[in-house]
Amino acid sequence: MSKIIVKVAKAGTADFKELLWESVTINKSLDDICHSMELTLPVSQRDKIHKHDVVRVYYQNKYITDHEGLRPVTTVLVDERKDSIDSSQKRVTVLGRSPARDIIDSAWTGMFGSSPTLLDIVKSIAEKFGFTAYHMPKPDRSQPVAKFSFTDESPWTKLVNEAENQGYVFTSSQVGDVYLTKLPRKAEDWGFRLTEGMNITSIERCENGAEQFHEYIVRGKNKEASCIDSTCNSNRVLTISLTDMFIDEEKLRMRAKTEMRRRKENTVSVTVSGWGLSDAQIAHLGDTYHKEIFYEPNFLIPVKIPSAGINATLLTKSVEYTASNTGIAATVELINKEAYYE
Repeated sequence: MSKIIVKVAKAGTADFKELLWESVTINKSLDDICHSMELTLPVSQRDKIHKHDVVRVYYQNKYITDHEGLRPVTTVLVDERKDSIDSSQKRVTVLGRSPARDIIDSAWTGMFGSSPTLLDIVKSIAEKFGFTAYHMPKPDRSQPVAKFSFTDESPWTKLVNEAENQGYVFTSSQVGDVYLTKLPRKAEDWGFRLTEGMNITSIERCENGAEQFHEYIVRGKNKEASCIDSTCNSNRVLTISLTDMFIDEEKLRMRAKTEMRRRKENTVSVTVSGWGLSDAQIAHLGDTYHKEIFYEPNFLIPVKIPSAGINATLLTKSVEYTASNTGIAATVELINKEAYYE
């Protein structure tokens, strides 16, 4: 039997105390470095949690052999605590994001010389805010960056641009650090499968053309590259201007293709019971150390949905976890691997 446990630590400490909770929703996505969380608490817990505190959500299961059976799911910093009262109930709502929020929200001046790698830059910036960054998998294979500087602004947009130019994506870890990754992980290795009639409870397919364009143009200094999406028969054009003076035409071309692939793909979302592997599947793993047990973004998962004509290995674009007194569930958004990786 699995159990969701929520703990809080005062800002700047690691002294976690358990909270009583009513519901929790966690979102993770390849398109957002930060996990986001919405937590509802009874009013009795109001004075136990405040803005900027650290909240960690755990998944407890007797078959988990690491972390004393208490595996972290996400770690966020509190953005907002709000008290709500109406005729039927009183509650406290807490909103939070991963520690990487501090990079996104802050503005300052910095410069890196001596051609550090992308990971070196991210790690240095992350450590300013009390967390770190890792290349997944090890060792660091990110490329040197000729020049990286920012003035009275967040470096986040420039970091994302450089990562996309090198073919990387950023994600947050379950304990609040940052991963820099270039390859999806094969979730089938740990037993993950999504099959209609077995673990899928609902299915939703989406064709979204709001962010799709016919032509994609990416400009650097004195050079540009473009590509055409023949599936979007309109005159819609997206132009992206990069500030990197040293970027070459091949990277500009790759960035244009990356934008096109991500914006043209349709998605399918499935809802399942639980947040990942079943008790039997976790038990079958034996030692769970360094083995994934939750649905996570950047997984390649075999998906079989006969009613939708799907029998393929798809990439997890995002995951939403929900838990309340009515049960535990996850909604997994899936997309073709080519949307993020060639």
